Amino acid sequence: AAISAMAGNLTAQFHSAFYNDQTKSYDNGVMTTYTLPLALGAVPDELKAQVVAALVSLIAGSNTTWTGGIINNRFLFEVLHDNGQGDLALRMLQSKAYPSYGYMYFNDLEPARECMWELPDAPYEGTGMNSRNHHMFSSVGEYLVKHVGGLRVHQDHVTVVAGSHQGGVQISSKTFRGEVHASWTHDGFTAVTLRVPVGMKATVLLPAVGQLVSGAVGSSATTRLHGKEYYKLVVGSGKHTISTGADMVV
Repeated sequence: AAISAMAGNLTAQFHSAFYNDQTKSYDNGVMTTYTLPLALGAVPDELKAQVVAALVSLIAGSNTTWTGGIINNRFLFEVLHDNGQGDLALRMLQSKAYPSYGYMYFNDLEPARECMWELPDAPYEGTGMNSRNHHMFSSVGEYLVKHVGGLRVHQDHVTVVAGSHQGGVQISSKTFRGEVHASWTHDGFTAVTLRVPVGMKATVLLPAVGQLVSGAVGSSATTRLHGKEYYKLVVGSGKHTISTGADMVV
């Protein structure tokens, strides 16, 4: 309780000292000064929508790409996703504009192959501290697995959030009970195929559009996540096929 109270006091002091009500940003207004306060919960609830909107505007004015460093990128895509801007986060990751992950791998000068650059503008920098095989910006992998792929594993429980964006996903994760496999597609309606190892359970969330169709044995309900309504099913081990459709029922 004492630590929670201290954290609350410190975030309130941070907001009071650095927030600019005219620009809806903190400190000098670079991208990181939007991302970190949102990620750390330092933005008061009544101002969060305005700060998110200002961040989205900054990204739009930056050719829909990121302009921060490794601290910014560790949280940027999650902040966008958790505040209803998951489509924007995905567009940024799919972009090949400079600087971007796509630029690293698809530029005409020196495309990366099986690694990442230490610096996003590596071809334009000197030879010092400019590795082409470095983990500096690899934190995006966690976002890709947990948010784009929608797969989270915690001890004996798996959570799959399907349909966060248009398209499809195939993803797997090794656990001490075996390998979890999940694949899903989303194009208006959502279809999920999931394989859960023996001894584990899974929670599956699908956008609540249309009727829920399940070949799985388990409980179902609805819940809200990131401002959207989802069907929620809890299933046991085995292979499960779950989908939403227009004229079908559970």
